[in-house]
Amino acid sequence: MHDEHRKFSFDNLRTLMVLFIVLLHAVCAYAASIPWWHAQDAKGMVYDIALISIDNFALPVLFFVSGLFAAPSLDRHGTSGFIKGKLKRLGLPLLFLPAFYLPAMVYMGYLRRVESPADFFSYWLHWMQTALDWKYVAITSMETGAHYADAFSPHHLWFISLLLIFFLGYAGWRTLSPELADRFSIATLTATAGALVCIGFAIGNLLIQDWAWVRLGPFLLFQPTRLPVYLGMFIFGIFARPHMTGKHPFPWPTWLWFLIFLLAQGGMIVMSRQFMLTAGPAPLGDALIHGLLRATLSVSAVCMFVNLTCRFMAGPSSWRKSLSASSYDIYLLHMPLTVFVQTLLLSMAIPLSLKMLAAFAVPTFLLWWLSRFMAPRNAAVPAGLLAAYFIGFCLFA
Repeated sequence: MHDEHRKFSFDNLRTLMVLFIVLLHAVCAYAASIPWWHAQDAKGMVYDIALISIDNFALPVLFFVSGLFAAPSLDRHGTSGFIKGKLKRLGLPLLFLPAFYLPAMVYMGYLRRVESPADFFSYWLHWMQTALDWKYVAITSMETGAHYADAFSPHHLWFISLLLIFFLGYAGWRTLSPELADRFSIATLTATAGALVCIGFAIGNLLIQDWAWVRLGPFLLFQPTRLPVYLGMFIFGIFARPHMTGKHPFPWPTWLWFLIFLLAQGGMIVMSRQFMLTAGPAPLGDALIHGLLRATLSVSAVCMFVNLTCRFMAGPSSWRKSLSASSYDIYLLHMPLTVFVQTLLLSMAIPLSLKMLAAFAVPTFLLWWLSRFMAPRNAAVPAGLLAAYFIGFCLFA
């Protein structure tokens, strides 16, 4: 596969995973397993199944794709340019969006939780004061989570903060070891990635429950058990890059990877209630089973989706190219818009499926258009839109 076609394939794969993440957040209002979500509507089991299923694969695949793009980006820009570029592209949104964009989303949930709520500006002042809290906190109970419900947080941008750390770590690694040797076959890399993810997750699950989150200051938020999964997939992408050629980069038929993926999804859905109800560190047996399922899902999803996109989505397409160019903006900005749509539809007597579809489609298409509108303009345009958004909430909410 030529480099240009390879880029199309993985750009399209990244876009597909971003759309899955938007869909994941679109179903959160209708899933009983997310009681803290900012907009709470009627519940349906199908939305819990959808939530669990998407959560199992979308982020691991996205970290894998990020690893694929790391080496060519560093080679193209050099270490200094690579670091500056990542700090600008990832660091600036991480600074400004939690401060001026995300609070309005959390305010929607605050209005539901509090009998006599403060106005938005007063709420925002409290939000910004909590940005001074840099201590380590393990959120292992609903009580602890409730305490931090209105605290400064990156929310869905936790992915950006981890990815920035991974990229900076990769730049340091390449500085110490400039040559990234291609010593292993893709089969060996795939098996090794699966084994290390399984072991890493199981060890983490023996220390803390899977659904727990760790907060380290206002910008770093992650699930400790998932850290080996995400880091493992990122490193897998770095080493797999030279092998991503042709229309079938991974061995074994795609249908077989799909079958493995479905079986692992079924196992995770069956076991999910037991995993989620574990109040503390998991028993050894559960940790090993959970680690095996997580590793199998991550690896099989990567192999399946890579083979499918390289086979069917490798060529250029005007709408795919446009959507791909907007995918990062869609990821950054979709979550508050999703919550706003869900909140607007709370009192409407329409099927949950239509509400979920609206919560997915409205942010996606609006941000796709807005991103294309802003693309040829300078940075003053998005800054002005963000200021108008924030000032509007301060004046009218």
